[in-house]
Amino acid sequence: MVLFTRPRFVEEPIRTLRFYARTRPQYFWPLVIAFGSVPFAVVYTPLRRHFLYPDHVPIPLEYPCKLYQVSPLILCSESLPSLPVPKERLELTGYDDE
Repeated sequence: MVLFTRPRFVEEPIRTLRFYARTRPQYFWPLVIAFGSVPFAVVYTPLRRHFLYPDHVPIPLEYPCKLYQVSPLILCSESLPSLPVPKERLELTGYDDE
């Protein structure tokens, strides 16, 4: 008497995968993509850095300051460039409904 028999999908994995790919593709292909994306990300990132292009330069989050290069704790005495002082508003003519 046999107490334990291996399931059929363990004995014939390729045949089982083909069966589910054809009969239940809505379950099969998302799992293939999900399980395939992790090794792809692990392998692709170093290859991309080496052969295609390096990582991007981070976007600066502060206004550049010469003192900041010495010590990040020193507050920058330079301020943002001042905007020009607006002249008096000119009265527009020729657009009245009269």
